[in-house]
Amino acid sequence: VKRQDLGHGQAIDHCPLGDAGAGQLEGAVLRRQRVGREVGVDAVEHVRRAEHGCHLAHQAGLEAIGAGSDRTEAIAASRFEVNGLSIGFIAFDATGVAAAAGDDEAGVATWDSEGVIGQVRGLSEDYNILVVSVHGGTEYLPVTDPGMAAIGAELTAAGADIVWGHGAHVVQPTKVTEAAAVVATSLGNFLFDQAGPDRT
Repeated sequence: VKRQDLGHGQAIDHCPLGDAGAGQLEGAVLRRQRVGREVGVDAVEHVRRAEHGCHLAHQAGLEAIGAGSDRTEAIAASRFEVNGLSIGFIAFDATGVAAAAGDDEAGVATWDSEGVIGQVRGLSEDYNILVVSVHGGTEYLPVTDPGMAAIGAELTAAGADIVWGHGAHVVQPTKVTEAAAVVATSLGNFLFDQAGPDRT
C-alpha cells in the first residue's frame, strides 16, 4: 500500500494483537500516525475477551468498533474526518457464535436486523460516508454469499454507503448498487496466520 487516508482492519483472537504483539502493533500504528493517517480496528471477529482486545487497540492508538465493555460501547460508531469528509464506522457479528455484549457485560455487537437497520438509518444522516462492517458468511465460499448479500442489501437500503463483509476468508465479488453504495461480502485475508486453504 503506497498511500492511504484511512485504514480499517479486523482484530481476531489468534492474530498478533495479544500482550506479546501489542508492541509491534503499536509501532506500526505510530508509524502510520506520523504520516497523518488514521486507522480503525474492527474488534468483532472471534474476540472472546472483547474488553481486553479493545483495551489493547486503544493502547496502540487505534479506534475499536464492534466490541466493548457493554452493548452501548459495542454498537457505538467511530468518527473520522478525512479530506473534509466525515466517515463513520460501525461493526456487527452475524455469525451467532460470538459472545454478545450485554447491559453490563463485555462482548461484541451482534446482528439484530431491526436494531441495526434503525441505527444505520439514524447514522446515515450524520456522516458523508457510513461504513458498516459485518462478520459473517460461509467460510471459503469463493462466490457471493447469499446471506451476506441480503444483509448488504438491507444495510444499503437503510443508508450505508459501504458494507464490508468478512468471515469467508476468501475474496468474493464486490457489487456497486444503483445508488453507488459498495457491498463487499468478503474481501478475503490480507495478513492472517490462518491454517487452511491456500486461497485465504
